[in-house]
Amino acid sequence: MMPVSLHIQYCDSIIRHADDFRYSLIGIYPGVCPLPSRDFVLAQLNLSLNFEIPTSRKDLSFAPLRLEILRDADVLSVFEIPPVGNAPVVSENPEVFSGLVHHSLDNLPVSVGDKIWARLVVGDVVANGNSLKFIAM
Repeated sequence: MMPVSLHIQYCDSIIRHADDFRYSLIGIYPGVCPLPSRDFVLAQLNLSLNFEIPTSRKDLSFAPLRLEILRDADVLSVFEIPPVGNAPVVSENPEVFSGLVHHSLDNLPVSVGDKIWARLVVGDVVANGNSLKFIAM
């Protein structure tokens, strides 16, 4: 059975192009973000969250989804997504429901060693995303 997946790209900015559904991510962080001091306030951090749920997972298809953005164990943001079971499948692969969420965290206090990450919850955690760790310069 295909697993549920959640992948995150962390960046400085996300630009949506007017001509179609193309996006440009500016200043992508490769899993780490160097900080100029031990404690710092990021003016803005953008997240592009992509998730995939196999349509064969009927237990997930008709339940509300909850996408949580966390700093270490603290929940920073929550997105409630309606059940995907009735959504039309407009995908190259009809066996997978794909979702995309863009989110901005503004004036985010962080410290060296902190970690930003996300998880997809349907009753229980069904997928954890990759993290962004803050390190010293």
